[in-house]
Amino acid sequence: NITDGTCGGSGSRTCNIVFGKCCNRSGVCGALQEDCGAGCTTTTSSSIPTPTKAPISTDGRCGPDGNGATCQGSKFGPCCSVRGNCGSTVDYCAITHLCQPQFGTCRVVSEDGKCGSASTVNATCLGSTFGDCCSVKGNCGTGPAFCANINLCQPTFGTCTVTSKDGKCGSASTINASCPGSTFGDCCSPAGNCGKTLSHCALAWQCQPAYGTCKATSTDGKCGSASSVTAICIGSTSGDCCSVKGNCGKTDAFCSSKNLCQAEFGTCTA
Repeated sequence: NITDGTCGGSGSRTCNIVFGKCCNRSGVCGALQEDCGAGCTTTTSSSIPTPTKAPISTDGRCGPDGNGATCQGSKFGPCCSVRGNCGSTVDYCAITHLCQPQFGTCRVVSEDGKCGSASTVNATCLGSTFGDCCSVKGNCGTGPAFCANINLCQPTFGTCTVTSKDGKCGSASTINASCPGSTFGDCCSPAGNCGKTLSHCALAWQCQPAYGTCKATSTDGKCGSASSVTAICIGSTSGDCCSVKGNCGKTDAFCSSKNLCQAEFGTCTA
């Protein structure tokens, strides 16, 4: 059964490469000696002769290119990558990256948006329709809440982004860094720079939500602390200026700095 790794039973469920092609006496799919040897249920899965137990990798190499070694129990990680290296991140463990289940643990792609320990099959988010990142709460998604290391993204079960150290973010960064936690600011501008001004943070000005915090445009005429979502006035039909009372508008009462216009949430005039 591709969803939970069980096999046999009344439904004669068979195994596949995802969990291992052998159905052991407990009705669970696997690819280890104890799964494929004595007690293997040949009528519900492919069966192979009892093999010599694979040695545990001591140098980080595995599979055919690593003298047949397995990563299970290796200090380098439990998963054997397509290139024959042991590790524990999605590059090594994801079925979508051609992890080798014969020589280590492999993980399936999440179909319900759950990942890691929140998933009944310890699924990975890489390749999931919900997003490639696994949040601290075990949900697949995109954006800093799911992907940022500073928010405890789980690299074992998906892609994670590191915090920018040079002020560059997204495609402007050589490592696709994100801005949350950056000394430059939490927002990623359309040009790929971290910052904290409206030119960096306004969604109306193409702030990049995948790599930082963005501020939404007010839809009810409220801004700043007067808004339930701390909205800004840029692009608002009420006007681009946020008054001292937290209302969007376009006259001096809203826009003048002398009237304590809030520059953090809209444009202001002298």
